[in-house]
Amino acid sequence: MKKVEISVDDGKTWEKAALMLCEQERYAWIHWHFAWNVREKGEYTILVKATDSSGRTQPSVPIWNRKGYGYNAIQNVHVKIE
Repeated sequence: MKKVEISVDDGKTWEKAALMLCEQERYAWIHWHFAWNVREKGEYTILVKATDSSGRTQPSVPIWNRKGYGYNAIQNVHVKIE
């Protein structure tokens, strides 16, 4: 994986997350983190996308595949800040 990006404004802008790479485990999950300073209370959708070393980025809409096992679209999480 080359980078992970986060958007909290419906994809208008994207910011890089910090990757925590481990060179010894080539095909393992890659951990990342992102510090988000929330300025206003409210409901948000957090979008997350990854780009691989060949420059391929996850699509916004998933590509159909049998039984949905190969889902690889941009992830989104809805949160409410009170």
